[in-house]
Order: sequence, then C-alpha cells, then structure tokens
Amino acid sequence: MHILVTGASGTLGGCVLRELLSAGHGVTAYGRSPPLVNGIKFIQGDIMQPEQLRVAGPGHDAIIHLAAVPGAGRATPEKSLHVNVVGTVNVLETAVAAGIPQVVFASSGAATGFSFQPHKIIPDYFPIDEDHPCSPQDEYCLGKLLAETTCTSIAPAGRHLVPAWTSRVGRDIMPRMRSSGMSPER
Repeated sequence: MHILVTGASGTLGGCVLRELLSAGHGVTAYGRSPPLVNGIKFIQGDIMQPEQLRVAGPGHDAIIHLAAVPGAGRATPEKSLHVNVVGTVNVLETAVAAGIPQVVFASSGAATGFSFQPHKIIPDYFPIDEDHPCSPQDEYCLGKLLAETTCTSIAPAGRHLVPAWTSRVGRDIMPRMRSSGMSPER
C-alpha cells in the first residue's frame, strides 16, 4: 500500500511513519516541514490549501490524517477550529477527488471533554466509550469532535464515498512512547 500521511513531522508523525515503513508500505509525508524519519518521500504543503493537497493525493491507497493544531491555546480559537475541521474536510475532499479509498483520522480523547476541563464534568458511566456523550469545553476539544463527526457523517454521504475511520489518541501516549524508545525523533 502507498499511504499519504498529513502532519507527518508532528508529535505522532515519526512513530506512524516508522510503523508504516516497517510494515512494508510506501509512505509519502505531507506537511509544512519535513519529517525526522529518513527514507520518506516528502511533499511540502498545507492542509488548508486544498489545491496543494489535491496535487499530493493521486497515487495513494490511503491517507492517514494527523495534521492539526495540537491543543487548546496553540492558536486562536477561530484558527484552531478552522484548521482542525476545515482541514479534515479538505483531506476528505482530496481522497474523493483522487479516488483514495480509505482515510484514517487521528482524533483525540479530548473530544469527550474530559481532558481539559475548566468546568468539572462527571462521566455518566465507566469505562468511557465511543457512545458516551461528549462535552467539549474549548476550541480544541470541539474541533476534534466536529472533525470526527465530519468523518463519520459526511464521508459516507452523497458524493463522499470514502470510508473514514477515527481514532481517539489519548493524551498520555507521548510519555509512554518516550519511555519505550518510540519518540518521534527516532
């Protein structure tokens, strides 16, 4: 399989690239800066520039969408929502235009609202699963939830015929990755 990875130079990017390479996949990194992993084809671009994405799309069998504003307070609320939601729409549109049959979207456990709580919320039940009601309290959490909804609602509807899978990555993953030697820099 040949896979296009958006946000490949970000926090999870290096780990994802190495896993794909070790599984024998052809990989193209797409982003504003090159990844730290050697042996990867790199296309410089921005998910907010749909024409750049559409040029990068053809020839791939799947897209793994990691690109995002990675947390609250890292950009204005407007920019965070715009990048995390509209950027996801741009990725889905690219997949449709290029005939790419699969998209995997890296969401966040923050979409539930429990990660960054300015106002205390209590889960309705444990363990929290995908069916638990979400209560996002900031632009990052809301953006991730809206992007998930975009993938699961828009992707299968109408002209969007691309199956899109979402995965809620937990905020505690980076310390565990570093302690096991899987930092993005390696």
